[in-house]
Amino acid sequence: AIYVVGTVNIYDPVIIDASRAQGSKLAGCIYTEREEAVINFHGGQLIGTEIAGNGGAVCVNKGTFTMSGSAAITNCSAAENGGAVYLGGGTMTISGGDIGTVEAPNEAQNGAGVYMAGGTLNVTGGTIAYNQAAENGGGAYMGGGTLTISGGSIGYNTAQQNGGGTYLGGGTLIVSGGS
Repeated sequence: AIYVVGTVNIYDPVIIDASRAQGSKLAGCIYTEREEAVINFHGGQLIGTEIAGNGGAVCVNKGTFTMSGSAAITNCSAAENGGAVYLGGGTMTISGGDIGTVEAPNEAQNGAGVYMAGGTLNVTGGTIAYNQAAENGGGAYMGGGTLTISGGSIGYNTAQQNGGGTYLGGGTLIVSGGS
């Protein structure tokens, strides 16, 4: 896994397969808890993680995470929250790419695509699709923070209890576009 303190830029054709992180309590691919951390995920793939805690592929507690272009997070799972991404704080922007695919969904108890405990998530493009939550929020779970959707797509996600697409347990949801 990559612990980010400064700036990291990831482009195609980079593939980070963190299947060896199985059993870890931290994110399988990328983790940060630093305000100054900047993660730009422009392309490539984060795949195959299985985490015992939160954030199957990415865990952002502070700092900035941007996902764009052809970036993909697939086939990741968290025993707790955030099969693909756990956002505990900081800012995440999705303007392109895929979180989950029909062939390789992400899985978690809650928020199989993205779990928000706090912070800010802006979705202006890309897709959050085909993710599977054992409880709530197949695509996204909001426990706190602000989620703004002005583009992109959240669809074809499933949850065994509530919110196959998005589950709002707290925080603020603003929708002005997208599907």
